[in-house]
Amino acid sequence: MSEKEKLENIKIPKHFVKPKQKKLKERLEYFAQNKIFKVPIVINKNGELIDGYTSYLVAKRFYQETVEVVILR
Repeated sequence: MSEKEKLENIKIPKHFVKPKQKKLKERLEYFAQNKIFKVPIVINKNGELIDGYTSYLVAKRFYQETVEVVILR
């Protein structure tokens, strides 16, 4: 089940590294064409990112304040 979360509230753990430019470009183009993320943003109950870092970066690039997230409890 997905919920809305403020982008600014999502905590990015230090182990996430900057994605390759090609991958990020593909995700940006996908979002621009489809208006949805190719990969869901998954966070834990503490608001820490588990998966979907490129989707998070795309949301930032498109200045979204809130995003749909999957919360693992």
